[in-house]
Amino acid sequence: MEWGNKKLINGWIVFDWANSVYPLVINSTLFPIYFSAVAVHSGTDKLIYFGKEWENTFLLTLVLSVAYLFIAFLNPLLAGLSDYCRNKLSFMKAFSWIGVIGCFTMFFFTKENIGLGFLGSFLACVGYNGSIVFYNAFLPEIAAPEDQDKISARGFAAGYIGGALFLIASLIAMANPFGASFLPHSGEEKLDFLRWCFIGIGIWWALFARITFYRLKSDEPTRKPEKGWVKAGLDELRIVFKETKSFPGLRTYMLAYLIFGLAVQTMMLIAAYFAISEIDFPEESKDTYIIMTVLIIQFVGVAGSLIFSKISSKRGNVRALIFGIVIYTIVCVWSYFVHGMYAFFVIAGLVGLGMGGIQSLARSTFSKLLPETEDHASYFSFFDFIEKISIVLGLVIYGGLEQLTGSPRISVLSLSFLFAIAVIILLQIRNHSKLLPYKDNEEV
Repeated sequence: MEWGNKKLINGWIVFDWANSVYPLVINSTLFPIYFSAVAVHSGTDKLIYFGKEWENTFLLTLVLSVAYLFIAFLNPLLAGLSDYCRNKLSFMKAFSWIGVIGCFTMFFFTKENIGLGFLGSFLACVGYNGSIVFYNAFLPEIAAPEDQDKISARGFAAGYIGGALFLIASLIAMANPFGASFLPHSGEEKLDFLRWCFIGIGIWWALFARITFYRLKSDEPTRKPEKGWVKAGLDELRIVFKETKSFPGLRTYMLAYLIFGLAVQTMMLIAAYFAISEIDFPEESKDTYIIMTVLIIQFVGVAGSLIFSKISSKRGNVRALIFGIVIYTIVCVWSYFVHGMYAFFVIAGLVGLGMGGIQSLARSTFSKLLPETEDHASYFSFFDFIEKISIVLGLVIYGGLEQLTGSPRISVLSLSFLFAIAVIILLQIRNHSKLLPYKDNEEV
């Protein structure tokens, strides 16, 4: 593939638009609302399952943790195999379809079928996160290093906008301002309508992803392993793992990403659940304010991704990442004390600003540190592995502390210590030539 081909770049960006409805609408907004309404025992914040009382987010975070662990250990093998066979697009398609099927499965989640809700969550999570590693691996193939921050930011911005538009359309339909007979009127009807939104997410994902699959289609012939599929994947991973030892800056960054990724991803996954249980929203319109909060995060995230791309071009990747981490540290400490909804809206804006910048820069920073290679999927599988392990650790820390203390606030506050450690590690690579502003890079 040639660098700078607008057709390829735009096709790649569309995939962020296609699949970002999953993390926004399912992880952050509509599914938490639906889950709390359907699964939580009436009159309490407890979930009754297998005859035992659970904190309302504990079982769900456990299911997601298993899904992240599953994909974390499976993806490196598949990525190595895809690099050997030169067919990472096929794996990207397969995981996308698993995610779409997961969204469809969530339609059948009712009080009588709580297990199907967990199964759908598991499949959607595996599909989304499984496809991302192969998607990210195309970035160094379609963009020159000096353009990767900008293009990564454009991808995340498209995802934030696409997810927000789907959510807004769903809310308008639920509100039924035109009195349409086929749209929900009562509270129960609106709850049932949420299940149809899960179907809509799957359709959105499937349709727009086809544009990406068509644009990224390669004429390069695939090759079949001579000694078995598993061995081919493992051999490719061994080669890549040995190569990483020759690039200390890459290894240091991967350690830093493990730490700050843990905290950032956890906050994104639990933000809506934290707001539902801890913020003093008016009870009769709590769901509306939760969704407003998420939309604030999304739209500020668009600006954040573009702003941090500019900061990186002028101050370098490491300084831009540290700036985002400082914002998240302030959020963690402030969240421990906040109760009022207006203060929480300000926090949501800060989360969006930091989220947009850190997510897009984390991907492009890793891409810049890669050596000259064709094994991009294998390298990004290590990046993805670290991300998934960090998410699992974050969910375990958050859910475990909440189960032990009964306080989500202590769980959030604990994340601020991790951000401090990440900054110390990032400072070890602040003068790495590939992460400096390009005008300075030329001088080096």
